[in-house]
Formats: sequence, structure tokens, C-alpha cells
Amino acid sequence: MGALNYKTPDQLKQEDDEKARQAAENRQASPAISGLSSYVDLCWQAALQAKAPIERRMFMCLRAKQGQYEPERLAEIEKHGGSTIYMNITEEKCNAAESWLEDILMQPDANPWGVDPTPIPELSPDKQKEIDQDIEQHINGMVQRQIAMENQQHFEQTGQSLDLTAVDIQYKMQEAYEALKGSIEEYRSFVLKETKKQAKAADVAIERKMEDELEEASWEDALRDAIPDIVGMPAGFVKGPIFKRKKEMVWGEGPDGRSVPTVEHRIVKEFYSPSPLDMYPSPNSKDIGDGFLFEVHRMTRLDLTSLIGVPGYDEQAIRAVLTQYGSGGLKSWLWLNNDHARNALQGRQHADLDPEGKIEALQFWGNVQGKHLIMFGVPAEQIPDPLEEYAAELWKIGPYVIKAELNGDPLGRPPYYKAGVRPIKGSFWYKGVPEVLEDIQEMCNSAARALCNNMALASGPQVGVDMGAIPPGEKVTEMYPLKVWPFNMGKNPASGRQPIWFFQPKLLAGELLNVYAKWSDEADVKTGIPKYSYGASSSGGALSTAAGMSMMMTAASRGIKRIIRCIDKNIIKPSVVRLWQYLMLFEHDETVLRGDIKIKATGSSALMVKEQQAVRRNEFLQIALHPSVQNIIGPTGLANILRPTVQGLDYDTDKIIPEDDEIMKQIQEAMAQPGAIPGEGQPVPAEMGQGVDAAGAAMGGGDAALFQGGN
Repeated sequence: MGALNYKTPDQLKQEDDEKARQAAENRQASPAISGLSSYVDLCWQAALQAKAPIERRMFMCLRAKQGQYEPERLAEIEKHGGSTIYMNITEEKCNAAESWLEDILMQPDANPWGVDPTPIPELSPDKQKEIDQDIEQHINGMVQRQIAMENQQHFEQTGQSLDLTAVDIQYKMQEAYEALKGSIEEYRSFVLKETKKQAKAADVAIERKMEDELEEASWEDALRDAIPDIVGMPAGFVKGPIFKRKKEMVWGEGPDGRSVPTVEHRIVKEFYSPSPLDMYPSPNSKDIGDGFLFEVHRMTRLDLTSLIGVPGYDEQAIRAVLTQYGSGGLKSWLWLNNDHARNALQGRQHADLDPEGKIEALQFWGNVQGKHLIMFGVPAEQIPDPLEEYAAELWKIGPYVIKAELNGDPLGRPPYYKAGVRPIKGSFWYKGVPEVLEDIQEMCNSAARALCNNMALASGPQVGVDMGAIPPGEKVTEMYPLKVWPFNMGKNPASGRQPIWFFQPKLLAGELLNVYAKWSDEADVKTGIPKYSYGASSSGGALSTAAGMSMMMTAASRGIKRIIRCIDKNIIKPSVVRLWQYLMLFEHDETVLRGDIKIKATGSSALMVKEQQAVRRNEFLQIALHPSVQNIIGPTGLANILRPTVQGLDYDTDKIIPEDDEIMKQIQEAMAQPGAIPGEGQPVPAEMGQGVDAAGAAMGGGDAALFQGGN
């Protein structure tokens, strides 16, 4: 009997890993997947080359914000000697712009977005059917009563019943419709008015739901993280909603039936801000969704392991990646040459020492032929035509495609949004504040360096020495008080010159400071971010009065308004709309399951300073207190004017101003008291002549109520 072969657990695991790697490579070598991988590689090389000049601009922006010269420029300055001072106006302006944007967009207890009903809310099919049936039922009732009355009269006169054809009945119904046409239109108008009220109330619920969803998805944090890139780079990005599996603390039931905190994995929605250095659009892209788009991810082994078992990912390919990476492969397989400089500029000088390391992964968004997706495992029923191009999402690590599926968005949109400071027509990228200030920053640096050099020269006298009169070995570079200088004047007795003389270089500090101040002021004009807007001292002219300062601030805000409008249009509105559409389409949330609303971005409208808004509200309150105006707006209208005023004073609004229905109840109780009914010659309140709704508005009269009770 032969000897038994034993294998250690490590050997068995190594064999299993090798089998998994071999199976993954065999699958990846299939024509469909290898063709898919080659296509992604081709797109990546094109995007990488197109990004090269943009990448240089990005590094220039990062260095400018940190007060560093470009390496070539620093070498040139050091070659000629002197000061290397960097007067960082760029950082000052970027910080001011970032703070200004955050102050406007991240106001406490306010969102930079909102929900509004459309001007004419669409009725649901069920509601429209109900109205039509109500009208038809009422007309039928009228016609039947009229026919019954005419039949009774005809029978009394002739002893016979009327013989009406279907045409006769249709004619009578048409007559009834024409007779009630005005009332029908008034009824429809009444229904539309009530629908608007219901839509407005529903919008409040939608807004609260969206606010909760965005809070849980870290949407505001993503927007805040994007602001420095929006200001200081060629673009800032927000991405989402994406879905991640995360550990969360939840309440569960313990062995004794009591609630206990437990940890479980959940799929959660999330927004975040990717670095513009990691974004690679197609060479011809002008906007997101115009062509393909890459994002570079740097993942830990734990990140990859967590994807095993997640639908859409190839488990064998992931295990092959982990095996190859564990044996030293796939290290910096993208050959990105900017990692060292990037780590240094972002404060990670020793990132290379991390033993864990990061695995680079490419995420591709673009069009892929259907047959390739089918071969990867996408269900054939989702691909009606295998030869057609479909919006897809692919992940690739080294030679392995670990994910390939249809883009989950019904419109095929990548989940990215971008904004910047200065748009460049026809370009995917913007111009950041450091690029706007590039020439001014250089002029200020030149003036500052010249000033430092001049002050150093003019800080003390310069010394001239007649070397012919100095004995050999004497150190002319040493100078101190009461020093005795031995001179040998015999060597040059007829020269008539002093052996040592002093002269003072001219100090040009005033002129150089004026040059610096001129270019510094030009930075205010060019960026639209003046010094006085962020508290720097300024005096004279319009700035010497409060009214003048207000006018100057209003004028200065025009530049920041443009940036905010860009953020509103390109980040805030589309990202909130995207999340709302997802909740409607895939989660079927009843709270948001209504398509006739309008998501609005309110960042630019928030530019009105709160103090100015309070003044305007107080002014309008004085107008609203006039008796003639109160007759128009009513008590509930006045209450709605008072609520934001009281809220701004940090009072509990609910304890001071009752709800609208409570106000109407108080009015009705007051009018029910003896003597409350107006006497002769007194005007009759509108509420007594017709019903009022919960908001205090007069309801429709008899015509509007004609169809409410059916027949």
C-alpha cells in the first residue's frame, strides 16, 4: 500500500486560490470579455492622454493654494539668488470664496433646494375620472327629471307616454350641458383650486421626506467637500446616489425580549465628492453624459472583499485580483505618474510606507455593445438587440473585468454632477480661481521678492575696500566696533583714495509697496472677491458709510451669484431630482409618488442677507396691518406673515400664533356670541355669505358646490 499524501491547510488554500485564479483567467479570456476589456483599455488611454494638460493645470492650482512655486520657476529664482517669498493671495481669495459659498448654501435650518407644485397641477387619472363621472351623473339626473316632467305633462294631455329615441335623449343631454356650461367650468376651477392646495400640502411632505433621505445619504457633506474643488480647481464633483453595503447600529430583539443594539450590514444610499484628479472624461466631452467617463478608485483589500456576493460583481475575478495582489502583482498597474506629487501636495508624503497599500480600479461609464453584456451575464431580456449600444457601468482591475452591467439609471446618466468658477465654452473643464489669478499672483510675488531683496541691501551700508592698501592676510570681511585696520599706504601713496569707504543703497520700499498694492487691488477686480467682502480693512469712498458698504456688497455679490447659479443648475437641482426619481421608480415610496412637482435650487435666492430680509419683512408687516389690506389677506394671511417674523426672534411659533384652523374656529366662536352679528348699515364679512375653508379663504358659492353632492 502506497504512502498517504498529506496537505496542510495552507497548501489546500493555495490550491483553491490557484483554481479560482485559473477559472477567472479562462473566463476573462473569452472573446466577449477580452473584447470588452480591450475596449475599456482603448478608451482609458485616450482619456489619460487628453487629461495630461488638464492635470498640469490642477497641480498648478494645488501649488498656488499652498504657496508653492512651480518647480521650473523656483529653480529659475534660486539660480539668480535672493528671496523666494510667496505672497499667497490665491489662498486668501480661495478661502474667502469657499467661506462665502458655504455661508450661502449651508444656512442653518434651511435647504439650498425646495419643492414647488407646477403652476397647473395635473390631476391623477382616478381624480379626473371621478370629476367626469360626477358631471355626467349630475347631467343625467337633470335630463331624467326633465324627461319625467315632460312625460307626465304629455300623459295628462294625451293619455300616452312620450316615445323618445336615443337621439332625442342625446339632444336633451347636450342642451343640459350647454345650460350648465358655466357652472361646470366654475366647478372645474373650484376643483383645480382645491387640487393646488392639496398639492402644496403634499409638497411639504415630499420636501420633508427628501430632506431625510439627503441627510442619511450625506448629500450636504458631499456638497461641502466639493466647494474647495469648485473654487480652487478646474471643476468640483458630487457623485450619487450610489449604493454601498455598510455596517450600521440598529435596534434588535435580545434573548430576553428586550431591545438591544446590534450591528448589521445594510445597503445604503450615499453621496460623496470624488477628486477631480480621479476624473477622466472622454477627449471630446463637453459635459457629463457627453461621451464616456472614468473614475479611478483606490481600494483596500477589505473594500474588494466586501464586493464578493454583491449582485453584478464577478466573484471569481475578485478572488483572482486578491490572489495576484497578495503575491505582489497589480501594484500601480495604471502607471499614474502623478501619485507622488499628489501625495506630497495633499499631506501624504509617506503614503508609500503603508503596508496595506491600495488597489487601483477603473470605473467606466459609457456605451457598450449588448452582446458583450450578455456574455458577461446580463439577462438577455434586458438586451433586446445584442448589436445595439447600451449605457453600461464597468469595473476593471488589471486584466480582470470584475463588473459589467447596464447603467441603473433609466435615462443612462452617469451619477456625477460638476460645477466651477469660470466656464470655458466648449470645454468639459472650468477655470479655477488660482488660474484666474495666475498672472496677478506672479506680479505680486515679483514685487514682494524685489522688496525683500531691496530691504536686505538697504538695511545697512555697503563697504568698498582698496585691496592694494590692505596688508596680506587681513580679513576684510570682518567688521566690528573699535576694530583697528592696518593699512600699507606706501604701496600706493599717490592714489589719494581712502582705503575703505561706505555708501548706502537706495531704499525703494515705498515704490515697491505701491506696485504690490496695485496688483493686489487688481486681484479684487479680476476675481470679484474684494477684500471688504471678507472683513479685510478698507476705507474711503463708498465704503465709509453703511449705505455705501451695502451697495458695494450688492455689487460684489454678482460674481459669487454666477458661481452659485452654476452650482444650483449643475449640482444641487440634478442631484436632488435624481434621488427623487429613484425613490419614485424603484422604492415606490408613497410620500414622493407624484410626478407633478418641480424641484428648485434656492442657493442664488439665498444671497439676500438675513438682516435685509428681516427689514423687508418688518416693512411689509406694517403694510399688512392696515385695515384695507387685512380685509384682503384675512386673519390667516396675517398669521402666515407673522410666523417667520416670530420664528426669527427665536420664539416658539406654535405657542404664539395658532394654526389656521384654530384661528377660524376662534372667529366662528366669536361671531356666535350675542351682538357679534353686524347690525344694519354695517358691512357683512365675506365669511358669513359663503363657507370658508381651513385656510380662511372663501369657498365657492352655490354654483361651485353644485356637483359636490351628486344629483
